[in-house]
Amino acid sequence: MDFITLQKTKRNPTNKGFTLVEMIVSVGLFVAVFIAISGSFLSIIGSYKKVMAERTNVDNLGTAIESMVRGIKTGMTYHCGSGPNWDVAQDCPGGSTYLAFEKARGDTTNASDQVVYRFSGGVLEKSNDSAGAATFSPVTEQTNMIRVTGIKFYVRGAALSLLHGGDINPPRVTIVIKGTSGLDPAKASSFSVQTTIVQRLPDIE
Repeated sequence: MDFITLQKTKRNPTNKGFTLVEMIVSVGLFVAVFIAISGSFLSIIGSYKKVMAERTNVDNLGTAIESMVRGIKTGMTYHCGSGPNWDVAQDCPGGSTYLAFEKARGDTTNASDQVVYRFSGGVLEKSNDSAGAATFSPVTEQTNMIRVTGIKFYVRGAALSLLHGGDINPPRVTIVIKGTSGLDPAKASSFSVQTTIVQRLPDIE
């Protein structure tokens, strides 16, 4: 009888559970690790969104420049510099923030139908159709990610082709774009893009 009683009251050490302190420590460690992982994950998501926003702005700028380049390439009578004689071919080796040209299949007898681009207030603008460069609409815009600080046009060979009734070398338009990229202006990286367009049409006015 005594032996049976002893067997019943004997404790089995393998059935011992976690104490309250151990549970609190375990939960605390789990929460700390979870917060650290969540912070890193949210930081990665934030960086990804910033990169995608910058990529979108760069693509928009590239699309605007590509459209302008196509128009210049098929245009004629390049006028580099401010108006009002937009229909007169004019070179500018020193560069200008204005460029005008007669669009493809345009009316060469109409002096007010030239396409005019200008860089003003950090924005590239294009003249409205048939307005004679009286009003402009923005082609690009300043954003928190991409800031265009300067656009200059350089024209060579346009005036020479007019004077001599056609030259071996067609007119050339060089566009230089400068700006900064990055959300924080103090840490933004600068960029410079240059492209040269050669007139596709025969060099005859």
